[in-house]
Amino acid sequence: MNISLTTVLLIEDDPADAALIQAALTAAEGSPFRVEWVRDSPMRSNVLRRDRFEVVLLDLSLPDGPGLDAFDQVFLAAPNTLILGPQRTDG
Repeated sequence: MNISLTTVLLIEDDPADAALIQAALTAAEGSPFRVEWVRDSPMRSNVLRRDRFEVVLLDLSLPDGPGLDAFDQVFLAAPNTLILGPQRTDG
């Protein structure tokens, strides 16, 4: 059986959080996800211009572009991509 991979761009500045998310998405055998991780604005801009993603998981508390500013940047670069950005509630 040939499974098409869903490409996910993970934009997260915390390496530990990124590792947890990547593991959750890709750990299962036959996982349908390919995850690429970037941590800051210049890298995400280059990656969004270079590659196509079906999903962007966006940390809305990035130090270089918090909240809706970061969302707007991603949306402008990839307007046809599903963008998910849960806000942290842990303080």
